[in-house]
Amino acid sequence: MSKIKDYIVSSVEKQVDKIIKEYVTNLINLKTATDKIFGVDNIEMVVEKHNVEEMLIIEKEDYWKKANKEGRSQ
Repeated sequence: MSKIKDYIVSSVEKQVDKIIKEYVTNLINLKTATDKIFGVDNIEMVVEKHNVEEMLIIEKEDYWKKANKEGRSQ
């Protein structure tokens, strides 16, 4: 991969990770998270748009499973 493509992918991943964190910690809802991710420039380089909602739901489930295992709860 070229350095420019690496930079773009890294930038997109960081933006998406920030949105995922907001969603899994209940700062934003599913629709807002989905809309924000769709608004990220070059998102199609990292994730297929039709998988975004499913990805968010799985991320939230994983986050809370880990949190409950560690003794934290919603």
